Amino acid sequence: MVAARDYFDSGAQEVGVAFRKLLKTDPLHPSAKNRIRRWTLGDIITAIGTTGLTITQLEEEAGIRWAFPAKAPIGIEDNIPGLFTIIAEKK
Repeated sequence: MVAARDYFDSGAQEVGVAFRKLLKTDPLHPSAKNRIRRWTLGDIITAIGTTGLTITQLEEEAGIRWAFPAKAPIGIEDNIPGLFTIIAEKK
């Protein structure tokens, strides 16, 4: 497996919208783009911690193929978490 980008890159990226395959592609309807910033797990946990919330659960989910680039190796979704779910509460 080869990493396609820097995990720690905090810059914004221009990407196609998730539903772009459903959009018309004629000159009157150009392909929709948006800008995203990918946050590290450390960024997210730190942001939650600074708000006074207490993390009660962090789940990692495997088998999420759509979370990886189309060119990612087959089966990667079973070996690396594609989604994380964080549950936090204010005490």
